[in-house]
Amino acid sequence: MTLTLTKDFTFTEHTKALSCVDRSISSNTISGTFKISKNRLILTPKKLLYYDFQGNCSKLEETDTIIKSGCFITEYKIVKYKDLILLLNDFTNTGNYPNDFIDIANSINRKDSNTEIRYIWKNVDNNSITVGKDIADSFPPPWNEYILIKPIDGKVIASNRVCKVDKAQYKYLDPASKYIFTLDIGKEAGIREKMRLYAQGENVCFCEFIILAVEAKQCKGFVSQFQEKNCIKNMEYSTKE
Repeated sequence: MTLTLTKDFTFTEHTKALSCVDRSISSNTISGTFKISKNRLILTPKKLLYYDFQGNCSKLEETDTIIKSGCFITEYKIVKYKDLILLLNDFTNTGNYPNDFIDIANSINRKDSNTEIRYIWKNVDNNSITVGKDIADSFPPPWNEYILIKPIDGKVIASNRVCKVDKAQYKYLDPASKYIFTLDIGKEAGIREKMRLYAQGENVCFCEFIILAVEAKQCKGFVSQFQEKNCIKNMEYSTKE
């Protein structure tokens, strides 16, 4: 994916995908206008041109239709980090596009050290960059709080079957989840919504524990990709894998 901004305040976002079946290429080009306001890049799409893997072309020319299609992000926070300029999406929802600030923080916390970050907009032509905890100095509140000074460990103190009320209350809950777990760590310890934790101890699985809601001294969450029998047995979790 490439994003080109021009001096006349027009932009082009171009995406190419290579088929793993026959090596054919599909492409998606969105063009329009942009503005910069209060350290935010705001994009207004005007036209979408799409070629599928068979070379068939389709075109949209309505701003609202392009935005509602779910394939386009309209705003980015401009973040300077060392010699880089990053465009980070800070909109949190249940759709396909995650919050870049939280994703970067979770990746750093997972290793508790420098880590490789991919798939964010940056002013260099490579696939990834390496960032460390010092990137928190470039993050605005509340996202700077997501990068932890040291790992946080917690224990399961309750588990309950998911009910209809839970599905309505927790907007990040995976529809396939069967249980909601309560941990003995909360906001006072540094836990925030949508942080990811990892199983510790003897009954470890390779699933991620995703935080749904946070109180002062405890939090609730669910285990993503609940496919292993051991998941229900996990009693200890940490922000470090």
